Amino acid sequence: MEQPTEHIIERMGLKFEQDGLPRAAGLILGRLLLAAEPLSLDDLAADLGISKASASTNARLLERLGAAERAVVPGDRRDYYYVHEELHNRILEERLRQIGELRDLLLAALQTPAAQDVRVRARLDGLASLFGHLYRSLGEAAEAWREERGLNVPAGQGAGREGA
Repeated sequence: MEQPTEHIIERMGLKFEQDGLPRAAGLILGRLLLAAEPLSLDDLAADLGISKASASTNARLLERLGAAERAVVPGDRRDYYYVHEELHNRILEERLRQIGELRDLLLAALQTPAAQDVRVRARLDGLASLFGHLYRSLGEAAEAWREERGLNVPAGQGAGREGA
Protein backbone atom coordinates (compact mmCIF):
# COMPACT_ATOMS: atom_id res chain seq x y z
CA MET A 1 0.00 0.00 0.00
CA GLU A 2 1.04 3.59 -0.56
CA GLN A 3 2.35 5.57 2.42
CA PRO A 4 -0.55 8.13 2.54
CA THR A 5 -3.07 5.28 2.39
CA GLU A 6 -1.34 3.44 5.24
CA HIS A 7 -1.29 6.64 7.28
CA ILE A 8 -5.05 7.17 6.91
CA ILE A 9 -5.76 3.53 7.79
CA GLU A 10 -3.54 3.73 10.88
CA ARG A 11 -5.23 6.95 11.99
CA MET A 12 -8.65 5.30 11.61
CA GLY A 13 -7.45 2.43 13.81
CA LEU A 14 -6.25 4.90 16.45
CA LYS A 15 -9.53 6.83 16.30
CA PHE A 16 -11.52 3.64 16.93
CA GLU A 17 -9.21 2.76 19.82
CA GLN A 18 -9.68 6.24 21.34
CA ASP A 19 -13.45 5.74 21.09
CA GLY A 20 -13.27 2.44 22.99
CA LEU A 21 -13.58 0.15 19.99
CA PRO A 22 -11.05 -2.40 18.73
CA ARG A 23 -8.19 -0.86 16.82
CA ALA A 24 -8.40 -3.67 14.26
CA ALA A 25 -12.01 -2.72 13.46
CA GLY A 26 -10.85 0.83 12.71
CA LEU A 27 -8.02 -0.48 10.53
CA ILE A 28 -10.48 -2.62 8.60
CA LEU A 29 -12.95 0.23 8.15
CA GLY A 30 -10.13 2.52 7.00
CA ARG A 31 -8.98 -0.09 4.47
CA LEU A 32 -12.52 -0.71 3.22
CA LEU A 33 -13.19 3.03 2.85
CA LEU A 34 -10.19 3.25 0.52
CA ALA A 35 -10.92 0.09 -1.46
CA ALA A 36 -12.63 0.22 -4.85
CA GLU A 37 -13.78 -3.40 -4.62
CA PRO A 38 -14.84 -5.72 -1.78
CA LEU A 39 -11.92 -7.30 0.07
CA SER A 40 -11.64 -10.82 1.43
CA LEU A 41 -10.68 -11.56 5.00
CA ASP A 42 -7.39 -12.90 3.62
CA ASP A 43 -6.79 -9.58 1.83
CA LEU A 44 -7.63 -7.58 4.96
CA ALA A 45 -5.39 -9.69 7.18
CA ALA A 46 -2.45 -9.46 4.76
CA ASP A 47 -2.87 -5.74 4.03
CA LEU A 48 -3.22 -4.78 7.69
CA GLY A 49 -0.78 -7.21 9.29
CA ILE A 50 -3.45 -8.77 11.52
CA SER A 51 -4.50 -12.38 11.94
CA LYS A 52 -7.31 -13.78 9.84
CA ALA A 53 -9.22 -14.47 13.09
CA SER A 54 -8.93 -10.80 14.06
CA ALA A 55 -9.97 -9.74 10.56
CA SER A 56 -13.01 -12.03 10.79
CA THR A 57 -14.05 -10.95 14.29
CA ASN A 58 -13.69 -7.25 13.56
CA ALA A 59 -15.28 -7.39 10.09
CA ARG A 60 -18.32 -9.04 11.72
CA LEU A 61 -18.33 -6.28 14.35
CA LEU A 62 -18.38 -3.65 11.59
CA GLU A 63 -21.18 -5.60 9.92
CA ARG A 64 -23.24 -5.56 13.16
CA LEU A 65 -22.58 -1.83 13.52
CA GLY A 66 -23.87 -1.25 9.99
CA ALA A 67 -20.54 0.07 8.69
CA ALA A 68 -19.64 -2.89 6.48
CA GLU A 69 -21.52 -5.42 4.42
CA ARG A 70 -20.62 -8.96 3.50
CA ALA A 71 -20.44 -9.69 -0.23
CA VAL A 72 -20.75 -12.99 -2.04
CA VAL A 73 -18.49 -13.64 -5.00
CA PRO A 74 -19.89 -16.39 -7.26
CA GLY A 75 -17.64 -19.44 -7.23
CA ASP A 76 -15.67 -18.23 -4.20
CA ARG A 77 -16.48 -19.48 -0.68
CA ARG A 78 -14.52 -16.73 1.06
CA ASP A 79 -16.23 -13.82 2.81
CA TYR A 80 -15.70 -10.41 1.24
CA TYR A 81 -16.51 -7.06 2.84
CA TYR A 82 -17.20 -3.56 1.58
CA VAL A 83 -18.44 -0.26 3.00
CA HIS A 84 -22.20 -0.02 2.73
CA GLU A 85 -23.34 2.63 0.25
CA GLU A 86 -25.65 4.15 2.88
CA LEU A 87 -22.96 4.47 5.56
CA HIS A 88 -23.39 8.24 5.75
CA ASN A 89 -27.13 7.88 6.46
CA ARG A 90 -26.50 5.14 8.98
CA ILE A 91 -24.02 7.35 10.85
CA LEU A 92 -26.48 10.24 10.94
CA GLU A 93 -29.35 8.03 12.11
CA GLU A 94 -27.27 6.39 14.83
CA ARG A 95 -25.97 9.69 16.19
CA LEU A 96 -29.47 11.19 16.18
CA ARG A 97 -30.80 8.13 17.99
CA GLN A 98 -28.05 8.27 20.63
CA ILE A 99 -28.45 11.98 21.27
CA GLY A 100 -32.26 11.70 21.38
CA GLU A 101 -32.14 8.81 23.85
CA LEU A 102 -29.78 10.69 26.15
CA ARG A 103 -31.96 13.81 25.96
CA ASP A 104 -35.04 11.74 26.82
CA LEU A 105 -33.25 10.09 29.73
CA LEU A 106 -32.19 13.49 31.11
CA LEU A 107 -35.77 14.80 30.75
CA ALA A 108 -37.01 11.74 32.66
CA ALA A 109 -34.39 12.37 35.36
CA LEU A 110 -35.87 15.84 35.83
CA GLN A 111 -39.06 14.11 37.01
CA THR A 112 -37.35 12.18 39.80
CA PRO A 113 -37.31 13.18 43.49
CA ALA A 114 -33.56 13.84 43.22
CA ALA A 115 -34.34 16.71 40.83
CA GLN A 116 -35.96 18.59 43.73
CA ASP A 117 -32.46 19.64 44.79
CA VAL A 118 -31.65 22.95 43.09
CA ARG A 119 -28.12 21.90 42.10
CA VAL A 120 -29.23 18.54 40.70
CA ARG A 121 -32.11 20.16 38.81
CA ALA A 122 -29.81 22.82 37.30
CA ARG A 123 -27.32 20.14 36.21
CA LEU A 124 -30.01 17.93 34.63
CA ASP A 125 -31.82 20.87 33.04
CA GLY A 126 -28.60 22.19 31.51
CA LEU A 127 -27.69 18.80 30.07
CA ALA A 128 -31.22 18.12 28.79
CA SER A 129 -31.24 21.53 27.13
CA LEU A 130 -27.83 20.91 25.55
CA PHE A 131 -28.83 17.52 24.16
CA GLY A 132 -32.12 18.95 22.93
CA HIS A 133 -30.21 21.61 20.98
CA LEU A 134 -27.74 19.04 19.66
CA TYR A 135 -30.59 16.79 18.52
CA ARG A 136 -32.38 19.60 16.69
CA SER A 137 -29.17 21.01 15.21
CA LEU A 138 -27.91 17.66 13.98
CA GLY A 139 -31.31 16.89 12.49
CA GLU A 140 -31.31 20.23 10.66
CA ALA A 141 -27.72 19.73 9.50
CA ALA A 142 -28.57 16.23 8.26
CA GLU A 143 -31.52 17.53 6.27
CA ALA A 144 -29.44 20.35 4.76
CA TRP A 145 -26.69 17.88 3.87
CA ARG A 146 -29.16 15.48 2.26
CA GLU A 147 -30.71 18.32 0.28
CA GLU A 148 -27.26 19.47 -0.86
CA ARG A 149 -26.40 15.92 -1.94
CA GLY A 150 -29.76 15.37 -3.64
CA LEU A 151 -30.77 12.67 -1.19
CA ASN A 152 -34.43 12.36 -0.26
CA VAL A 153 -34.12 10.27 2.89
CA PRO A 154 -35.25 12.19 5.98
CA ALA A 155 -33.48 11.44 9.25
CA GLY A 156 -34.99 8.48 11.07
CA GLN A 157 -36.58 7.04 7.93
CA GLY A 158 -34.46 3.92 7.72
CA ALA A 159 -32.07 4.90 4.92
CA GLY A 160 -31.70 1.27 3.99
CA ARG A 161 -31.30 -0.01 7.55
CA GLU A 162 -32.95 -3.25 8.28
CA GLY A 163 -34.27 -3.67 11.79
CA ALA A 164 -32.97 -0.34 13.03
